[in-house]
Amino acid sequence: MQYMDMVDVLRKFIKAECTAKRDLHLQAIYDMLPFFAAAGHTLCAKSAYIYLQIMLDLPTKHPEV
Repeated sequence: MQYMDMVDVLRKFIKAECTAKRDLHLQAIYDMLPFFAAAGHTLCAKSAYIYLQIMLDLPTKHPEV
């Protein structure tokens, strides 16, 4: 079941990249965070979390982008 969850997250991420859907991309990154932490990739988890925070603040700080 865990493997299927990982595959679903990866499929969501690939779909977001191919269709250029920002919200789906951010949701896929958010869904990856527990897998990064469980695998011991703490730097990836930390970087992804910071990336999410920056991207979620983007519409308010830089609405022209």
